[in-house]
Amino acid sequence: MYRSGDKDELAILQDTLIGKTELEAEKRKDEMGFTAEQREVYTTIGGVPFLDNEYTVYGEVVEGMDVVDAIQKVKTNSQDRPLENIVIEKVEVVND
Repeated sequence: MYRSGDKDELAILQDTLIGKTELEAEKRKDEMGFTAEQREVYTTIGGVPFLDNEYTVYGEVVEGMDVVDAIQKVKTNSQDRPLENIVIEKVEVVND
């Protein structure tokens, strides 16, 4: 859907996955061992607990879009995963 440019279907899929994730999180909230505060963060700010410490989540790029563009152009496999891992060696967190 992403590659074909079908933004409407992609938005529907995204909404479906978010809904399923929220339902699953609600069902498992007691067994996951999260505090009420942690659950509040996941439901208001976002995130998927089982992806924590497994995948990088990007925020807003304030400079260096050339790097983002270069990452976007790498060759990927059929699951849209880069053929070679992309490692970002320097990251700066800017708090506004």
